[in-house]
Amino acid sequence: MRENIKKAYSEVYRIINLLENDFRNKIPIKLIEFFDREKLPTYVPEINPNIPLEEQDLQQDTISILAMLKLHYWCKDKDEKENFLKLLKDNEKTYQD
Repeated sequence: MRENIKKAYSEVYRIINLLENDFRNKIPIKLIEFFDREKLPTYVPEINPNIPLEEQDLQQDTISILAMLKLHYWCKDKDEKENFLKLLKDNEKTYQD
């Protein structure tokens, strides 16, 4: 497996462990175990919980995985999911332009 994706799994696993229980408990334990098992054992991400994630030097794959987690586990209802999907679509359009 690519080293970058394993680094991303390390970052995601670290971020999950920094989350409040309400958010962490919404993620299936098997998925958390997957990130733990597949992370890069030699990489210890430096995630500062006092700095917004968008201001930290995260792997692009980390951001994508966090977006997936938000979409599937943290959006409260259909409207929030639709708004988030629209935001992702708008961001992709801006990036492509």
